Amino acid sequence: MFNFKRLLPKRLSPVAFVQSLYLNVSLFFANDLMSSASACAFGFLFSFIPVSMMIFVILFRFLHATPDVQNFIVSQFDFLSGFTSTISRLNESFDSISSITSFEVVLLWATIWMSRRCFSSTFTGLDRIFGEEQKSKGLTKQLLIFALEAITLIMISAGIFLVAASKSIVKLDFLAYFMKDASVSFQFAYTTIVSIFPYILIFLISLLMYKYASRTKPSWGSCIIASLGTTFSFKILLFVFQYFVNLNRYNFIYGFLSNVIVLLLEVFSFFILFFFFAQWIFVFQFFETLLVCEIYLLPDSGKEKRLAEIKRLLFIRPDYLMKNSSNVIDLTAGEYIYKKGDRQKYAYYVAYGLVKISSDSKTTILTRGDFFGEEYCLLNRSATEDAVAVSAVKIISIPDEVFMGLLERNPKVGKKALYQINNYINEKKF
Repeated sequence: MFNFKRLLPKRLSPVAFVQSLYLNVSLFFANDLMSSASACAFGFLFSFIPVSMMIFVILFRFLHATPDVQNFIVSQFDFLSGFTSTISRLNESFDSISSITSFEVVLLWATIWMSRRCFSSTFTGLDRIFGEEQKSKGLTKQLLIFALEAITLIMISAGIFLVAASKSIVKLDFLAYFMKDASVSFQFAYTTIVSIFPYILIFLISLLMYKYASRTKPSWGSCIIASLGTTFSFKILLFVFQYFVNLNRYNFIYGFLSNVIVLLLEVFSFFILFFFFAQWIFVFQFFETLLVCEIYLLPDSGKEKRLAEIKRLLFIRPDYLMKNSSNVIDLTAGEYIYKKGDRQKYAYYVAYGLVKISSDSKTTILTRGDFFGEEYCLLNRSATEDAVAVSAVKIISIPDEVFMGLLERNPKVGKKALYQINNYINEKKF
């Protein structure tokens, strides 16, 4: 039997959830994802015209082959009745077209090429988020861009085709008898499908982008949750924007301008939400590593800056790391973490209690939130001091390979580690 629990992401404690939210917001601005959202919004609007023209050509091909659908559309919109002669001329023009024209070939090429701007900007934003962890680049990236462009065009065109076709099919005479008893329920179902179709499209495209464009193999569960978050958040924003449009629709000019402005805001806001939840996937996928970075870079206690105190208070309790019992060392007063001469392959974080570091020259008392032993871990040297528990303590051990990986991920970690090594070397000179 298929285990659906494997699709679901791991649960976070309330403390870990707040920590992940802080990391998500801070990394969102650190990666300058607002600029990426702006670039994607511009790329989307830039490619909107050729994509619309391609859909227009596809629909006219379809309408040319199905006159009944064409007549039904004209009958549904009163303002089209004044353009009967124009529509007739269009029909005559399309009657003269028997095959795909060079214009349609050029339009298809231009559509794909111009729409690449939107997808390329999207991939650039995802590279800012997942760049250090991505498994493949180059040709794979380009193939993904073209594949997503093709999928998007096909899904949009197919959706418009299905909506247009369904409206005409339900009106056919031979279906009238079968539909008369179920017309109300069918109409409700049809209206519901049409209204939710754009959001289904947003969900599916977001899901594919999160799962495959990130190239870090995130779980399906986290991708589904992020896609749902993007879709529902965007729906709420649309409701808010529509409310303001209704307030400002005083006349044609203000109504037109407000709708244009709101359209720009909607596109920009969608990409903000898209990248925000993409950043959430990254934080959730690599939360343990990011959390180790934060506890190593904890500000010192008593700093005057209020934000530093808040950050220390937020990350001083790494519940997520303590869930893994293999990383946690529980000791009572008087027990040694390591002794002088022991070869060390771990760095240590004091999660609870007091630890005394004793060497020939000095004695230091470490408290909750302090790191120690990283210089031996990085230099692969034996300890030149004793580390003993003063009280009951909980210590999180960080393996040397994990700690080395932090240096590559975060320059601030490397800077602090080099500072510690420099102090260690200077002390040994005297």
